[in-house]
Amino acid sequence: MAYYEDMNKYLDLEQGLLCNCFVELINNKYCIINGHRGISEFSVDCVRVRARKGYVCVLGQELRILALTPTEVYVSGIIKGIQLDE
Repeated sequence: MAYYEDMNKYLDLEQGLLCNCFVELINNKYCIINGHRGISEFSVDCVRVRARKGYVCVLGQELRILALTPTEVYVSGIIKGIQLDE
């Protein structure tokens, strides 16, 4: 858990926001979110996924959900950024 605490401090996030949620970017074309708790918003420019504490927003253009499993969300498109919200 020290890793998550250090990352939360480094990124200036609320304590525990990143717990049990991993985001993997492959170039600017693919994003894999592991440890999600469902999709709360979906459009061609934003995919908002619930995490344990907060949300992970994939921002970009022409976004699509390639696959959705109980633990992972696969997003493709032109990814411009990732936003972490409380």
